[in-house]
Amino acid sequence: MKDPLNEGDPCEYCNARLTSNKWFKASEAIGVQGVRCMICAKWHCEKHRQLYVTLSFGVNQSVKLDCCERCHAAVDVLRWHKDRLPDCLPATSRQLMVLYTELSEELTKLAGAIAQLDGATRLVEQLTVSQLEEVSTPDSFKECMAAMQQSRQSATAAEGATSQCLKQLAALRCTSANGESRGTRNALLRDALARHGWRQLEQLKPRLKAASTRANELQKRKSRGFLSRWIGGE
Repeated sequence: MKDPLNEGDPCEYCNARLTSNKWFKASEAIGVQGVRCMICAKWHCEKHRQLYVTLSFGVNQSVKLDCCERCHAAVDVLRWHKDRLPDCLPATSRQLMVLYTELSEELTKLAGAIAQLDGATRLVEQLTVSQLEEVSTPDSFKECMAAMQQSRQSATAAEGATSQCLKQLAALRCTSANGESRGTRNALLRDALARHGWRQLEQLKPRLKAASTRANELQKRKSRGFLSRWIGGE
């Protein structure tokens, strides 16, 4: 929160002189009543802090915040971004938004699947034969191997989907009204998004390769009969 209002401080919006005295007389007042916006915590005159927003937190849980015009507009923009894309948005911009959403989702899936695959393979690797012999219930190892295979499949699928999104992004034509394709805002945004996506993918590939190599080695041990008592043979 900002410091308390000082007599004569200006309204953040219109620069009107403010006072903290609620019971002032018009002839004695040095300014208008000052009130604080509950979002930005800045002081405003009553005229420019007479709006409010209602924020919901689950079922039947909401809070009303008195706010200034700027914060009210900012919240409206945030809510607009959460809604579906407007019909007035150009086709190229809509495609960019869709590809951005898909790329973000696939990169998140890929990173999560790699982390799960890496954890599952390292867990099995750390187990020695003597430790396995002491285990009375092999179900946990079967579940671990099943999770490893599932994570590997998910990571492979996410990698392919990410590459496909980036190829679609590179093939997207972003032209201006006069037919120019270079230097337009959408073209610059497309190129920046593609660079970011490829950079993230290249950073994840070594981790995926290392985890997949360990998974392959475990599969070879399984096919040779090693751990077959605990994780089951095919």
